[in-house]
Amino acid sequence: MQMHQQPEVVLRSTYKAISEQKSIYRGGPPVLFRLPHNEQSVFLCSNGEAMSLVDLKTGQLLGTVSPGDEQLINAITFNPRNMTLAISTQSTQIYLFSYNTEFERFLNRDLSSSVDTADVSPFVLSKSWKAHARPVSSMAFDTTGQFLAVGLVDGLVKVWDVANGFVTHNFKGHSGVVNAVAFHPDPSQFQLVSAGNDFVIHVCDLISKNVKVLEGHVSPVTNLIFAGPSGKDLLSSGRDQVIIVWDTIKYQIKHTITVFESVDGMALVQPFPQTIE
Repeated sequence: MQMHQQPEVVLRSTYKAISEQKSIYRGGPPVLFRLPHNEQSVFLCSNGEAMSLVDLKTGQLLGTVSPGDEQLINAITFNPRNMTLAISTQSTQIYLFSYNTEFERFLNRDLSSSVDTADVSPFVLSKSWKAHARPVSSMAFDTTGQFLAVGLVDGLVKVWDVANGFVTHNFKGHSGVVNAVAFHPDPSQFQLVSAGNDFVIHVCDLISKNVKVLEGHVSPVTNLIFAGPSGKDLLSSGRDQVIIVWDTIKYQIKHTITVFESVDGMALVQPFPQTIE
């Protein structure tokens, strides 16, 4: 019987990993912006106990931001005007970060350098404080960055004076988790809107402290966005598979857009229209 000899296998090449794609995202809305000096487009997103700063074009992880309390991140917001980042975790603390101006110099370093991205954080912690006895579920800066609105899991909405560290307003009325808060983009309007699991939107007057209730959704409201700097239209999304466009002068429904999917988040692409017809 003739035996067939197996061909000899020769490994002619070996490979060495030159880069590694790490985990960058575990849920929640991302924040898109440009770095102030080199205009690089980036986004921040939640990655468990830390935030990832990612290059929008390449997907490269540029750096991380961590409060350091080893708790999962519940809510984030960012003010591009003064490059301030606010993070809240399950510890019920709010952490305020300012942009690290040395970070872009680090990004433009000689790539042969052995310095790791973990050595230079894009944001540095400036202050922290306890927000409430219960966890924060949503946050938003006003356009000036002076005030921070905080939605809580027990239905309460607070407004903080960030610089001076005290609460300027307390709004009650939501019967469930507050999923979204947003200031009117025109500071002279002195308005704050909030929405949550109770299907309704609250329009809070920051001067009189009166609250107007808007009804239109038939399931939890997930997001609120004012359309453009004039703020003449307010968009609300929900798990009822619709986006509602509200007239912010009369606060009546202008349009109901059916999207045939439960909406957990949305964004407007610039340039913004003055109104949505």
